[in-house]
Amino acid sequence: ENETIRDRIEKILNKVKTFTNRKRQELHQSIDSGYVNDLILTLTERKCDQQIIRSLEKKQEDILQDLLNLKNETTKTIENLD
Repeated sequence: ENETIRDRIEKILNKVKTFTNRKRQELHQSIDSGYVNDLILTLTERKCDQQIIRSLEKKQEDILQDLLNLKNETTKTIENLD
């Protein structure tokens, strides 16, 4: 009976590890995405309002910082599961 419970716990932990690893990979892909950089470059080339471009750059910095914080939290969670 204890082995059955232990097996169930191990299966659940493996599912959690798989899920968190997948989410960590998604975070890496989000951080590495060049979409916003391309958009900023395009706006600059088209001589769009600099205030809009600066606002977009600021939002990008904020989002990247949030993603980095989330990535760090995810990494700590995975390490604690191991």
